[in-house]
Amino acid sequence: MWWRSSILLFAVSCFGQGVQFTVGASGLTALSHNGNSRIGAFTGAEVYWGRFDETQVNVSCTSSGIVDGFRLTCNSGAPGHIVIDVTFGGAGTDTLSVDACLTNLDTAERTLFTLASDRVFSLNMTGATVTEDANTDIGEPESAAKFYGFSGHSFSAYVVEWGLFRWNIASSGKIIFSPASTQQSGISGIQFGAQRCSAMYVRFGAELDTISTLAAPAYAAHALSFPQITNWPDRRPMATMFLASQANRSATNPRGWPGGTSADYLGAGFATARTSMLNQAAIYLNNADTISPKPQSVCWWDWGGDEFAHVFTYVGYPGSDSGSHLTSLAPELETETSGVALADEIVLAIRARGYKPCITLRPHRVWQSGTGRPTGVCYAQGSFDGQVYIDTSATYPSRGYECRERTVTFDDATDRVLCATCDLLQNGSVVRLYATSGSLPTALSSSTDYYIQNFVSQTSFQISTDEAGTNIVTDFSGGSGTFQQESWRGPATLSTHEATHSYADALDMMTQAVRYAQNRWGNDVLFYVDSTYYKTNGQNGRTDTTIGTHFWRQLSESFPGTLFMPENSPHGGGHAKYLSTNNGTLLTNPSWAIRRLYPETFSAVALGGNYAGNEPARSTVRQGMQQGDIYLLNVNAFGPVENQGKADLATALAAMRTITMTDRGQARTFRSDPGAAFRYPLFSRVYFAASAEGLADSTTYCERKELDRCYLSGVLQETAALDLSTRPYYQIRFYDYAGGLVSNPGNYGVIQ
Repeated sequence: MWWRSSILLFAVSCFGQGVQFTVGASGLTALSHNGNSRIGAFTGAEVYWGRFDETQVNVSCTSSGIVDGFRLTCNSGAPGHIVIDVTFGGAGTDTLSVDACLTNLDTAERTLFTLASDRVFSLNMTGATVTEDANTDIGEPESAAKFYGFSGHSFSAYVVEWGLFRWNIASSGKIIFSPASTQQSGISGIQFGAQRCSAMYVRFGAELDTISTLAAPAYAAHALSFPQITNWPDRRPMATMFLASQANRSATNPRGWPGGTSADYLGAGFATARTSMLNQAAIYLNNADTISPKPQSVCWWDWGGDEFAHVFTYVGYPGSDSGSHLTSLAPELETETSGVALADEIVLAIRARGYKPCITLRPHRVWQSGTGRPTGVCYAQGSFDGQVYIDTSATYPSRGYECRERTVTFDDATDRVLCATCDLLQNGSVVRLYATSGSLPTALSSSTDYYIQNFVSQTSFQISTDEAGTNIVTDFSGGSGTFQQESWRGPATLSTHEATHSYADALDMMTQAVRYAQNRWGNDVLFYVDSTYYKTNGQNGRTDTTIGTHFWRQLSESFPGTLFMPENSPHGGGHAKYLSTNNGTLLTNPSWAIRRLYPETFSAVALGGNYAGNEPARSTVRQGMQQGDIYLLNVNAFGPVENQGKADLATALAAMRTITMTDRGQARTFRSDPGAAFRYPLFSRVYFAASAEGLADSTTYCERKELDRCYLSGVLQETAALDLSTRPYYQIRFYDYAGGLVSNPGNYGVIQ
């Protein structure tokens, strides 16, 4: 791992004695920097239990001294045996290094998945308080970096750590060193006999040092090991359009496309219905054309139609390696006119206006399909996100089935299963029964498929062990607790979807979906990714697991140059995070810590909901625009949200063309216009030189990104100030957020 040698990067300056420490059997007994004590207290380990495979094992640990460190030995020679070695280094430098290695020696030879502990140790630094919390979890396995800044009466410090263990920083300057608990942490999955290590650093500096000056080498090394995921210099806005509406649904227009309930997308009226859809798309594209600067993309959000209820909408699974999925979801989109499918006609219309196409993806298995009602057993995923099935031989609104759970009781007197809401079940459907607490009646098994017989709507049914119903179960004695049944429910309008079941499952599905979309519509298709999670933990108690940054890195490496905008994933690692102003939630733009690691990262922000008239949200958006965020406008119609969004864009653009700096105590303002052909947003630089000829090679300039800042001979200055007495010539240029020159008007001025 790169951080094994990165201490050389961190410890670049030594002053006097630097870091000095002594170690006892339980850890540090003394810590100083340049002769000043920096340890107020050191507290030893408190470890409780570990999860080995599926078994929780209580652990008891003892501490002993090793060279430059200490060792925790837990459950020696018994189940749950682990060893944690912690060593300290960096003597004579400005950086205290802490190396920790955990070895799994479990006598039952199981894999360690979780270690519960308040701490392996805690270090309270004398006179320090947290001044900057640059918590930057970028979601890379074994390398989720966090940076913290401290200040004290005569010193400052920063802490950086990766993965296996975590620093938890208290505002008092106390550092608690404990196992990481996140799903992607390095503690997960340490096999028997294996060892996992990680490194932590505390770097000390002068009182006026900041995290910017102290942690700069760490930031640089980290970004080198885990580079920017998304390189997307075009920051012009994007447009979103929605072509379907549930108000338009009917037997001949089941997906709710334009043309109303009378439109016939399934029969002889297709040509007329097709014209309605293309005309409506043209209206929305006309609206997109009025946005300035012109959007880079139009995202067809609801390309699967609106036949089924939320959350099945925005399906996000156009096809896979096996072919198109529109044939079962919205077959009219595959109907061809002059050899071109309707779905392709919409994409071609987007391209004809000069926009890149964008569609919605979703990391879910979404549906199965076939002719007739589903057969066989199904499984539900909690009360939400179960399997779904589309009967392609049925007609609207009776095409959908979903696997759902219902609470039941057993009536031994009538030989019936009773339920309050067992709606839309069918005789002959397969059902599974299980106890969420307690145990099933003695004659029943949770691993057996039973068949519904003699169903009474909403209230009860009998079960048999055969589909013909000749072996009705008549003994419901015994058992206690709470019982559930799960079975196919329908036909009905679907309101759920099936999530993928693991990281690998989600990655495989998304890879196939992207490959299909790009093969069909072009390699420059953009993707908004809805509901970025998968389900884990088996049949009962499934939990959402948010897809982390490493997932998008892998996907981006498979599809270089492709823009993904995940909705729920962490905003680390320099990928494009999708955000929305809907639902009364203010925006969360990339933190300064993320931007410091990945200066080119950005949000793709959909404006809506509470945005209109919400000045805090608008201010956040304007700031984000200046920092390189992309905003998305719904072009179905322009109301207060869209109009205020366009006005905020104009304000942000004007700000990006203006640079204010100080020259020998005098404020100077420089303005220019990059012209009509440019990428939004741009940042501006004004270069200074002793002569007009010297401007071309000058490295002295001020620039406007989110803030004004100045560089003297390429070196960043503390304030936006320069002495221009010997550099009166200036020239303004405009750059994209990848640092590429976009516009150089070529003219220059002279400071009078």
